[in-house]
Amino acid sequence: MAQGTMKNIVGDQGFGFITPDDGTPDLFVQARELMGAAWDDLQVGDRVTYTPEAQPDGRRRATTVEAVSHVTSARATREPGDTYDWDQQTA
Repeated sequence: MAQGTMKNIVGDQGFGFITPDDGTPDLFVQARELMGAAWDDLQVGDRVTYTPEAQPDGRRRATTVEAVSHVTSARATREPGDTYDWDQQTA
């Protein structure tokens, strides 16, 4: 399994992004892919393991995500006007 760090969490919409340790572009992750912990317990900065997967349209996502360690910092929030540009991701 690959490892990375939670970069963004949009808890009310059930998705976020992982920054991979290997330097590849950030990966999209849906709450339903989190194993063994509640999505609400996940925080920005938490270390995770995951399985990277290329989607048919070329974007990448993380599946089978598991929290490895937790940070104690405040949870990041989504600000009005924040956007997430899916078209910037490459396979």
